[in-house]
Amino acid sequence: MVPVKVTQKQLLNRGTRRRHLSPNSEECCRLNAMDRKDRATASLLKRVLVSCASQAKQYGGCVAAKVPKVERDMCLKEFIALKSCMQNTLRGK
Repeated sequence: MVPVKVTQKQLLNRGTRRRHLSPNSEECCRLNAMDRKDRATASLLKRVLVSCASQAKQYGGCVAAKVPKVERDMCLKEFIALKSCMQNTLRGK
């Protein structure tokens, strides 16, 4: 066997490369629909995280301050503020 030189770029792309599909194939259309759904979900998540960063920070800080003895509803006020922000962002308000 002859050793083959593999570049670092080829190693990184090895798992992510898709085989070529004809544009008319059913599998191609399914993959495109999945890609669109993944992008839409990522975009939505990004919008929520950007919009509610301060509420998330307050809630996380509250929970982190009480880490050894975390109990249910300890940070309820902060949680409700975060939940409300996320719901309003998703509704487009």
